[in-house]
Amino acid sequence: RNTPLLLDPSNPNRPTAASFTDYVPDVKLLPRVWFSFPINTTSQFFGTYDILAQRPTGSNVGQIDDYYFLQNRLSGGAISNPDLKMQTVTDYEIGFRQQIGQDAALGIIASYREFRNQIQLYRYAQAWPNDYTTFGNIDFSTTKSIGLEYTVREIGNISLGANYQLQFSDGTGSNSTSSNALIQVGLPTLRTLYPNDFDIRHTVKLTFDFHYKEGKEYNGPIVAGKKIFENAGINFIFTTFSGSPYTQNLLPTPDGVQSGVVVRSPIKGTINGAYLPAQYNIDINIDKNFTFKQKKIDGSTTVYRLRAFIWVQNLLNTANVTSVFRYTGSGYNDGFLASPQAQEQIRTATSQQSYIDLYNARMLNPDRFVLPRLTRLGLALYF
Repeated sequence: RNTPLLLDPSNPNRPTAASFTDYVPDVKLLPRVWFSFPINTTSQFFGTYDILAQRPTGSNVGQIDDYYFLQNRLSGGAISNPDLKMQTVTDYEIGFRQQIGQDAALGIIASYREFRNQIQLYRYAQAWPNDYTTFGNIDFSTTKSIGLEYTVREIGNISLGANYQLQFSDGTGSNSTSSNALIQVGLPTLRTLYPNDFDIRHTVKLTFDFHYKEGKEYNGPIVAGKKIFENAGINFIFTTFSGSPYTQNLLPTPDGVQSGVVVRSPIKGTINGAYLPAQYNIDINIDKNFTFKQKKIDGSTTVYRLRAFIWVQNLLNTANVTSVFRYTGSGYNDGFLASPQAQEQIRTATSQQSYIDLYNARMLNPDRFVLPRLTRLGLALYF
């Protein structure tokens, strides 16, 4: 059941069953089509069409008692909406691959993804008995991309891969609360396209794999009659992508001061009009497989495979920035100490140098960066 925009004026203190309507089931048809056919012995044309749906979950749906106690709920921000519909995603993809020589292939893939019925905050103005904020299926977004891929498979012990993707992602909201700031200043119904939070313009991925094979195909060193590197190898993955968008501030705000008062700044440019720095990363994986065979009483054989590996993430210990201070665009400094407001606070502080040092220390937040180099040693048993 869902809430009406207006309650029964004859019973203003508590809604009755007549104040609500039955929920209409939301039925979705989710077709999935995939096709692929060869143009000749070295060329392939393929495509997909897919529709996915996701039911609304969590606090967005909530309970119907929000509306029975509407007056008390209004002071707590947004109330839930049991009448939310399913969010849908429609995917279109078309591609072409061409073999180059005996071991390499080149491909191009274009895709279009459309999101509808996305959940977003909505303000019901002039509702009875009070204005209130809830959630509605009012947002939509699109993601368009084109990618190039190049693969080289098993030239001896080596396999190579390269992938580049160009993407544009725009929408009216990146999450279910992105309209909150507009609602707070009395602009609850603006629907404008701008880059989504996950709009990554350029992505490049390179892979290099070197593995020795087993049995007669092994061509590595042999020590004391043992093939010491049989089923062993190393794998490198290099990824780089342009930064995600964020909204710049026009004025510095004291992010390092816990005063209990939220200080807001006018935005500079447009929503999500600035981008974080590009990110670079190299992962390495060194592994070796050991095979064990066990004969059973009935004559059958069970094969066990033990994989020992060393996995190093962020091999170069790169300090990739995941979020920045909105005024400076830096992950280290919010720019407030150089502002006239900060100079007055520094002048009246008991210890000016201590104020500056502690403020700068608070600026160093590890959550604004990816994890440093991380090394894992492991064993995996397959049977």
